[in-house]
Amino acid sequence: MFHVSCDPHDPLEDFLARDILDPGSERSYRIKFDSKEGRYLVASKDIEPGEDILTEEALFWSPRYSTRPLCLVCYGYLYNKESCYICECGWPLCSEECLESAKTSDHVLECSLYTSHSQLRPDVHAFNFLGVEPSYDVVGPVRLLSKKGSSKWYMTWKLMSHLEDWKKIPGWIEAHHSVMKELKALFTETTDEEILTIFGIFYTNDFGVRVNAGVDGNGNPVLCPKIRQLYTLTSLLSHDFKAKRRISKGEKITGTYVDVFAPTIVRKKVLKESKLFDCTCKRCSEAQDGVGGSDLVVKNHIQRALKKLLKYYGDLEEILEDPESCTVQAYESFISTRKKELHPHNLIFIRLMYSLSGFYGRLSGYEMPVMTEKMLRRKWEIGEVVMKALDTFDLGISSYKGMIDYELHMPMIMLTKMELDAGYVEYDKAKDIFQKALTHLKASLSHLQYENPMSFEGQIYAGASLSLVPLDSFISQI
Repeated sequence: MFHVSCDPHDPLEDFLARDILDPGSERSYRIKFDSKEGRYLVASKDIEPGEDILTEEALFWSPRYSTRPLCLVCYGYLYNKESCYICECGWPLCSEECLESAKTSDHVLECSLYTSHSQLRPDVHAFNFLGVEPSYDVVGPVRLLSKKGSSKWYMTWKLMSHLEDWKKIPGWIEAHHSVMKELKALFTETTDEEILTIFGIFYTNDFGVRVNAGVDGNGNPVLCPKIRQLYTLTSLLSHDFKAKRRISKGEKITGTYVDVFAPTIVRKKVLKESKLFDCTCKRCSEAQDGVGGSDLVVKNHIQRALKKLLKYYGDLEEILEDPESCTVQAYESFISTRKKELHPHNLIFIRLMYSLSGFYGRLSGYEMPVMTEKMLRRKWEIGEVVMKALDTFDLGISSYKGMIDYELHMPMIMLTKMELDAGYVEYDKAKDIFQKALTHLKASLSHLQYENPMSFEGQIYAGASLSLVPLDSFISQI
């Protein structure tokens, strides 16, 4: 669990000092330790839903392992070598702006190193722009080793690595040989053990986070890669699917380590392989994930069915991470070609539908003003299916629910107004539907009020806030 020179009983005042939430006030948590779980956080008082617990900046940002090519300054995707701006160190960036700001960004750490080791400069002409590019696997360890001897280095070294457990996994050490070779060429005094410990620390503690998410100039959602962020206090959160609710004094403070839309078998597999534990939380102990969330239509042979489910989840991850597949047609085709084998409410479909609910209404050719009746009904249908699933497992405050509430209210209003104008619906029934749409909009605001104003969800919150009074006024005049 703990590597050499990492004492589990070391004082963590430097960790606590990174919490910048209301300095000087009494903290709502304490750090505890046990020999089985290691360090974790417990509530030192009752904590209400939506209440801030701690605020800290990441120690390090870097590309995650097995990433597609991306800009090392802004972390946006790179689509081909022709569109890249090559930094003096050889790493490709996405724009002149990022090129100019390279020396004041996270990229400065590897930039200076590769500039002085010209024989190790990456060759952008050999990059795989259609999938995983292994060259990026070195960036995280490079950034940490570049800070060796600093306070950030010592704080990182206090985090658990589970190194001995990682070493027991067949092929784990061998899988990192190429990166280790490059790191030892860049840092001649480092050792295999030190490098493997770094990998263990990152695997055990890092978070995959999407950055720069938002909309482009045409209002379309921007697909951004997940990157790695490493924290001190936040890394001490225990895993459970019962986050986002009231926490009583003395209870563990928990977060969710994996995608809430992943079927049970996928979640358990990911947690076992990426965090080295078997999840026994209430949700992971329930095979169904609500109504059919982990089901295939035909399950004659259980092992074959589970293998197929994992395969389909792999297909899901591919389409979600492929910028070229971010279309209504691609997502609908994914669903239609697998609907004979996956349960209609399988979470693989639910995850795609979550994105589709926003594609209908925003993507080119599907903007709200040009949506046909058929498109509007599909958007409404998708929203209701996703919300039904979320109601079974994403309890409490939920950005996912907030987004679906917002997406649902739009087709409800537009379709009902069209039918009202055409005389196809009575005023009383129309008003009832409008009221339900208003309820969805208010629920959206309730869920999204905690989102970062710069995030896509935060921008939706701002827009929804402006829509509330006009919609209420419109309904009152019917």
